[in-house]
Amino acid sequence: MKKAWIALSAAACLLSAFPAHAQTSRPSWVVTQIYNYNHPLAATDSAELATKMSTMAGDAFAFYRGTDHMFYQDTLTLPASSYATTCAHSARAARQAAG
Repeated sequence: MKKAWIALSAAACLLSAFPAHAQTSRPSWVVTQIYNYNHPLAATDSAELATKMSTMAGDAFAFYRGTDHMFYQDTLTLPASSYATTCAHSARAARQAAG
C-alpha cells in the first residue's frame, strides 16, 4: 500500500510539473469563440440565440453547423497538404501546357 501511495504521489508531482495546455485551453477557447461569435446575436435577439444554442446542443451535426467559424479557424493552423500541393502543381502545369 505504501509503495502504491509513493508511486501515486510521484505521478502527481510529475503531472503538476507540466502544464496541461491541450486539456484546459482548448475547451475554454471553444467556449470563448462561441460566446464572441454569438454575442451580437444575443444583443439583438436573445430568444433566437437561445434557439440556436438548444439546437446546437441537440446533436453533433447541429453543433458543427453552428460552429463552422471555428472549423475554418482551425484549418488555418493545419500544415499544408501534400495532396493539395500536388494537385495545385498539376493544375498549374496543365494550364501552362495548354496555354
